[in-house]
Amino acid sequence: MRVRGLYYDRMKTWLLVVLVILSLILTWKLWTYQPEIADQESEAVELNPIGEEKSIQDVIQPSKIVKHQFGETYMVLESDPLFKQIYDSLLQSDLQDMTAFAPIDVETGIEIIFPDRLPISMFTSLFSQNQEQDNLPLEGVDRVLIYEDSNGDGVKLQVYSSTENSSFEIGMNFSSNELEEFLAEDNAVPAMTVNEPDTTEFILDQQNIYVPTNSTEYMRGQYPTERVQANDFTQALFPDPDSVRSYRQSNGELTYTDGTRILNLRDNENFMTYRNSSSSSTSESSSTQTNSIPQSSYDYINGHYGWTNDYILSWWRETDDRELAVYRLYMNNLPVLNFKNNKDSMALSVEKTGTQTTRYDRPLLTLDSTPIDEMSMELQSGTDLVERLKTAKRLDFDQVRDVRVGYEMTDEDNQRGLVTLEPAWFVLAQNGWQRVPFTEGDTNELE
Repeated sequence: MRVRGLYYDRMKTWLLVVLVILSLILTWKLWTYQPEIADQESEAVELNPIGEEKSIQDVIQPSKIVKHQFGETYMVLESDPLFKQIYDSLLQSDLQDMTAFAPIDVETGIEIIFPDRLPISMFTSLFSQNQEQDNLPLEGVDRVLIYEDSNGDGVKLQVYSSTENSSFEIGMNFSSNELEEFLAEDNAVPAMTVNEPDTTEFILDQQNIYVPTNSTEYMRGQYPTERVQANDFTQALFPDPDSVRSYRQSNGELTYTDGTRILNLRDNENFMTYRNSSSSSTSESSSTQTNSIPQSSYDYINGHYGWTNDYILSWWRETDDRELAVYRLYMNNLPVLNFKNNKDSMALSVEKTGTQTTRYDRPLLTLDSTPIDEMSMELQSGTDLVERLKTAKRLDFDQVRDVRVGYEMTDEDNQRGLVTLEPAWFVLAQNGWQRVPFTEGDTNELE
């Protein structure tokens, strides 16, 4: 009996050892277990690419570059490679001394104008070394002027804010030789101002609206188009794509919804409007919730790789209960300002209420970068343009905020998949961007 008892004791001991070893193995597997969620998410992104991710330098571009020399003014046209060379050289510089000084009067330099005021944090982040802006008494920057200090202190940068109506000067390490080479380039065209400049003010303080004095040539072309699939956006913008249901409205438009979010397709499903009425946003990180709308909208579009062409920050507004940023489609460095009599259809528009993105409008059309047919067009001179603006019946000339060349985009029913981009003069006034008519019988809001 005692032998049998010893046998049972040994069996229990070995069983206990096995159980302990099994427990250790299971505990180790539990600690080292790594679910393949990240791989699945990355695979989903690869399977449903919308567009691409872009840097902040890609979506912030100047609208005009102007050279001032010995009392004369010249514009660098957007089609000139010098336009990009000057701007790239600016961004590759370092802002060495962020202490702001009162500006001095300058006659020779390069003026760079942005489409709208940039928040100061976004402006400084454009440069090769993102530096603190605590010493800059500006909330934003509309224009900058690069010039060489006559006292031998190197190249300086004047920055101007139209909102605060003030300008300051800061140091930078822009090459003096490079600045001289840019100024010496003789392919810039003579420029004039649409508004009457106040010559008693500094160059930036005048807020001049520049246009080429003589007629200029731009290219008109036809471009193939493709369309982003709506399912790619339901995957990106809805937290649970499996809960999304679709239906046709009475007007034929297609709508996707999960009960709190709605994505509506319009105009033959070439454009979309997304609305979010949920109480909290799961698609935005807390780090972007306190940023200004230009920065948070850029982060939002980057978050779902939403850049399907070249889009540039065009304008933005903030009120107590609403924030809005608009990124406009650019082709050949020119903005597409009109399509089917809709000024902002070819734009990415992001609206926020509080910390949540509540509306997102955009085209689903993407344009090929290479035209299949192209021809040169000569546009009217600045002299003729200013005269036409002054005689326009429905334009308050004193309310003109900007004038520039842009594209009017058209399509034909018998040529699906093709659009035409035609350059024209546009004016920004009370009712947004409007094409300037020059021919008799041209139906236009200005007449």
